Amino acid sequence: MKIAFVNDSCEHLGIEYISSVLKLSGHKTKLFVDPLLFDDEFITVKLLAKLFDSKKNLVRDLKVYRPDLVCLSVVSSFYPWASQIAEMIKKEMNTPILMGGIHPSSVPEFVIENKDVDMVCIGEGEYPILELANSLQNGTINYSIKNIWFKNNGQIIKNEIRPLIEDLDSLPFPDKDLYFSESPHFSKSYYIAASRGCPHSCTYCCNSYYRHLYKDKGKYVRLRSVDNVIEELQQAKAKYNIKPIFFLDDCFGYDIEWLKDFSVKYKEEIGTGFYCMMFPSNQMKESLKYLKNAGCGEIEIGVQSWDEETRKNIFKRNVSNEIMIETMKLIRKENINLVTGDILGYPGQKEEHIIKAAQIYSEIRPSRTYPFILKYFPKTDITSSALNDGSLSEKDHNKILSGDYGKYLSADGNMTKKDVLQYLFLFLLVRILPQNMAQWVINKRVYSKIPVLFTPAIISILNNFSTSTYESKVNRKSALSRYVHFFVKKIFNK
Repeated sequence: MKIAFVNDSCEHLGIEYISSVLKLSGHKTKLFVDPLLFDDEFITVKLLAKLFDSKKNLVRDLKVYRPDLVCLSVVSSFYPWASQIAEMIKKEMNTPILMGGIHPSSVPEFVIENKDVDMVCIGEGEYPILELANSLQNGTINYSIKNIWFKNNGQIIKNEIRPLIEDLDSLPFPDKDLYFSESPHFSKSYYIAASRGCPHSCTYCCNSYYRHLYKDKGKYVRLRSVDNVIEELQQAKAKYNIKPIFFLDDCFGYDIEWLKDFSVKYKEEIGTGFYCMMFPSNQMKESLKYLKNAGCGEIEIGVQSWDEETRKNIFKRNVSNEIMIETMKLIRKENINLVTGDILGYPGQKEEHIIKAAQIYSEIRPSRTYPFILKYFPKTDITSSALNDGSLSEKDHNKILSGDYGKYLSADGNMTKKDVLQYLFLFLLVRILPQNMAQWVINKRVYSKIPVLFTPAIISILNNFSTSTYESKVNRKSALSRYVHFFVKKIFNK
């Protein structure tokens, strides 16, 4: 069977794992990329986006390939894109379309009603989609496949969830060739995950929903063995130029004994600088010792808010400011890049919370700050709470279901677009200016005088070009490579 994966401009580890499982059973897979030129998080220019739109070419190439199944992995903010491209495919082909990923997994009852969607995959997709491909190959669809919802003769068949994959070492390594052969921009870094699940349940994160989804379906947080991770990287090192490496685990190294073993073997066998995300804790000093020894060059810490009550009661992140500050200072002391993440627009946020963050960052000097606008993703705990207390209206909730986040900033409307721009500008200034100047910017509220031409995209670009973090370097190289590659394809109509 031939399975086509229709993809946006980002690499998806989940698709790579599914492709590997399918190929092991003799099925063929191919990636079809919509590069979203001039229509991404960094650059949005409607006129140019329309001029360089590649969707028609993508559908043309799909028709030539003649797949037996088309799959799309969809996050909430990309659901409008996925719906549009599914409609275009259905107008030209009668191939069944399956949507999976976090958005269909969260609201399958909404996505399955889409007239252009035939099936929805909920949760882990490796073996459900393999069973579906085998079923299609046999000529009759098995409508009882766990994790998949079907349409059949006007009826919706809702199958139950199977247990989580407990032994992650039993999975084949992700199919990097699927992406690397399609566009050079995917090969500017190497993405890997040493675990699945997260030991925490932050209210704004999809893990808060997945924990409910998989209740009584097995151990939620699972770790690959160190040897299995090292073996994947050894193979990748021999085949690709894997520099730098990005561990996409939600909370890397939470198991200190695993991290200790990893530190020794990674240093001996791989030795390439890497990025990871971590949760501040009392064991951070020991963790950093092992990370430094392994060659870790960049750590991202999710702060979300420097107001402890907000962090504890709204986000369910039970860690003190003292531990977070100590963690960040330890990271900087080890000369490891420090990347921080903060949330803007949460209920009850005050300017004093923003100022406190700016003052701390002017002292600690993180390598990169990421202020994110709060998005209420379907069925996360924070979205459910906002619905229950009335701070999120049914009208806005319906927009969330359809992936419309365009103008939606916060639940209680306490932050305007101008506020957001000012605070994004402030986080940029306190990072790049000397500490005394940064303090002057804060005291005199210079950030409120943001130039009128500045937009979130412009500030994001300035952030990318004013730092040398792993992530920023990869973003620059990947963006250039993507535009050049797909410019050429568009010009020559390939």
